[in-house]
Amino acid sequence: MIETVMIFGLGFLLASLCALTILPTVNARAARLARRRIEATLPVSVSEVVAERDHLRAEFAVAQRRLERKAEAVAARRHADMAAIGTRTMEAEAAVAARILSEAEVARALERIAGLDRELAQARAEGETGLATLHALEEAHRAILDDLKATRRTHGASAPSIAGDAEISPQAGIEAEVEALRAELKAAQAALAARGSDDTAELRRRISEVADALARRDRLPQAGAFPPASPALAES
Repeated sequence: MIETVMIFGLGFLLASLCALTILPTVNARAARLARRRIEATLPVSVSEVVAERDHLRAEFAVAQRRLERKAEAVAARRHADMAAIGTRTMEAEAAVAARILSEAEVARALERIAGLDRELAQARAEGETGLATLHALEEAHRAILDDLKATRRTHGASAPSIAGDAEISPQAGIEAEVEALRAELKAAQAALAARGSDDTAELRRRISEVADALARRDRLPQAGAFPPASPALAES
C-alpha cells in the first residue's frame, strides 16, 4: 500500500519536474509569437509610423471627399427642387393672371353685349317710331289723295278736258311716287329686321328721307296740281 502511494508521488514529482523543465521553452515561444503578432499590428520603425500616418490621412481625405460629394448632390437636388418650385409658382401666377384677364374680357364682352342689346332695342324702338310716322304720313297722303279725287269729281264737269288731263297726269305721277315710297318703306323694314343695330343710322336716314319726301309730296298737290279755287269754294 505504501509502495503504491510512493510510486504515485514519485510519478507526480517527475511530471512536475518535466513541466518545470519544458515551461520556459513554451513561455518563450508564446512570448515570441505574441511579440510578432503585436509587431504585425503596430508600426515599430519611423518609416512605418510615417506610412501609417499617410495611410490614415489618405483614408480621411477619401472619406471627406465622399461627404463633400454627398453634400454637393444634396445641394444640387435642393437647387433643382427650388427651381421647380419657382417654375410652378410662376406658372400658377401666370394661370391666375390669365384667368383674371379672361374674366375681365368676359365681363367686357358681357357689357358690350348688353350695350348692343340696348342699342338694338333703341334702334328697334326708333324704327317702330319711324315706321309709325311713315304709316301716319302715308295715311295723311292717302287722305289728301282722296280729297283731291273728291274735289276733282266735284269740279270735273265745269273744268275743261285739257285741264282734266293735266290734273290726271300729276295725279298719276304722285301715285307712282307713293308706290315707290311704299317700296322703299318695305325695304327699310326688311333692312331693320336683317341688319339690326349696325344699319340703324342708315335706316333712320332713309326713314327721314322717306318722311320728307312724303311731306313734300303732300304739299305738291296743294301748290300747283289744281287751278285756283272759285270764290264760292274758297268761302266754303
